[in-house]
Amino acid sequence: MQQPLFTVIISTYNRKDILPRAIESVLNQTFPNFELLVIDNGSTDSTASVCDRVKDDRFTYVRNPKPTDSCDGPRNLGIEMAQGNLIAFLDDDDIWYPTRLEKVKKAFEENPDVSCVCHNENKNVDGKITETFRYGPWSPDLYERLLYEGNCLSSCATTIKRDLLKKLDGFDLRKEFCKAADYDLWIRMAKRGVKIYFIDEPLGEFFLTGHNWSTADPTFRGKLANLLEMHILQHEKKPILQISKRGMWQLFKLNAIAGKRYTKAGDYRNALRHYRKAALFVMKKPSLISTLFSGTVKND
Repeated sequence: MQQPLFTVIISTYNRKDILPRAIESVLNQTFPNFELLVIDNGSTDSTASVCDRVKDDRFTYVRNPKPTDSCDGPRNLGIEMAQGNLIAFLDDDDIWYPTRLEKVKKAFEENPDVSCVCHNENKNVDGKITETFRYGPWSPDLYERLLYEGNCLSSCATTIKRDLLKKLDGFDLRKEFCKAADYDLWIRMAKRGVKIYFIDEPLGEFFLTGHNWSTADPTFRGKLANLLEMHILQHEKKPILQISKRGMWQLFKLNAIAGKRYTKAGDYRNALRHYRKAALFVMKKPSLISTLFSGTVKND
C-alpha cells in the first residue's frame, strides 16, 4: 500500500451493530489514499469478529491494551500509529459522506497556511436530518471565542496535521477533562495561533442517540466547567473571583447546568458542589442574574 495521505481513527466500544456503518462510510470515500484504524477500547461484545470480516488493505483493527473511560486514549494510540500526514477522527455511531476526504484534501491544498480543516455536520435523529450543525467561522480571536462563547468545532468534522497533534501531545487524558478533551485540544490549538479553515458544507452526519456523551453522561457539563475554569484562569492570570464578568458568566452557566444534570441523575453531592460554585459567582457579581434574562454580557 502506498503512503497514505490521511489516517482515519475510529474509537469504538461495544458498538458491533452500528460500527459497520461508520467503517463503510470511510471505505466508500471517493478519495482512496487513506488508512483506517479502528481502535477497540476494550469491547466485550463481538466487535473483533465484526472487524475480522472487513477485507480491505487500508483497514486495521487494534485492541487498546490500556482501555480508558473515553475515546481520547484510543485516539492518542491512533495518533502514535498514524502513517498519514493528515489525521481525522470519526465516532463509531456517526458517518461521513463519500466526498468528505476529497473536499478536505482540496481545502488543505488551497489554503497552505492552515493546519486544521473542519466542516459542518447534519444532525440525524431517528433516521431523519433535523438540522445542520454549523462550525466556525475562523477569526483571529478564536482563542477567546472558545473560552467565553463556547465550542465551535467537532471532533468528527475535524482533520488536523499529524505534526501539530504530536507537538500538542494529542488529547489530555486527565480525569477531570475526561470526555471533554477535544474541546481542550481546540483551545490549545487556538492559543498557539493555529489557523483553521471551515468548510461551510455538511460532509457527515452526527447521530443523536441515548449513548452520546453530552446527553447520556451527567458528568459532561462538570468536565466542561473544570476545563474552562483552568483555561480562563491561565488566560486572565487572576484568582477565580477576580476574573472578568464574561469569564464568570461562562463558568456560572456551566456549573449551574452541571448541578442540574447531577440532580437529575440523583447525584446530589456533586450537584451541590456545582450549585455552590455557581452561587459564588452570583454573590460576587449579582448582575449575572439580570444577564440570564437579557442574554448579553458586558465585560468589565
